[in-house]
Amino acid sequence: MARIKTALELAMERMQDIRVDEDKIRRRNLISRARTLAGSFLSDERLLPEDLGKSLSDFPPEQLSEAKQAINETVLMNLSLPAAAEFKARNQRLALLLSTVNPDNTQAIALAGQICSLEEQYWEDQSSLLDNLKQQYRDALERSGTAPEQNKDFLKIYQQSSQQMNAQYAAALSRAKAQLSMLLGIDNTAG
Repeated sequence: MARIKTALELAMERMQDIRVDEDKIRRRNLISRARTLAGSFLSDERLLPEDLGKSLSDFPPEQLSEAKQAINETVLMNLSLPAAAEFKARNQRLALLLSTVNPDNTQAIALAGQICSLEEQYWEDQSSLLDNLKQQYRDALERSGTAPEQNKDFLKIYQQSSQQMNAQYAAALSRAKAQLSMLLGIDNTAG
C-alpha cells in the first residue's frame, strides 16, 4: 500500500528544487542601503558631504559603483516639478548629493543645476499665472461683475493655461532627466 504524504512532506519536496539567488539578494540589499543613505542625506540638512563620503567608504570597493548608481537613481527620482515652496531646499540637497557622488562628472552637475533652474522658473511662472491672467482679462472681469475666482469662463481659461504650462515644463523636465540619466550612465529601459 502506498503511503500518503503529508502537506509538510509535499512542501519540503517542492522546496528542494528552489534555489536562492544570493547575488540578487545582495544586490537588493545594496540598493536599499544606498537609497536609504541618499534619503537620509536629502532629509537631514545636518548631514554634510563628508558624512556621505564616509558612509560611501563603508561599501566594499567592488560594490561602490553600484551604490553610487542607486544614489544617482534616487536623485533622478526626486527631480520633479515643485508643488510646494520648500522645493528650493530640496533642490540644493539634490545638487549637493549629486556633486558629492559624482565629483568628476561636471556635465551632469551642470545639467542638474539647469534642471533646478527650470524648476525654479516653473515655480515662478506657476505662482504668477493667476495674477497675469487677471491683468490680461481685467476689463472682461470688470464687465462681468464677478470675482475671478467665481467666474466660470475665467476659471476655465486659468485651468487650460495652467495645464498647458504644466505640460510644457513636464516635457522639458523629462528631456533633461533623460539627458542626465545618460550622463550618469543609468539605463532607463530597465524597469
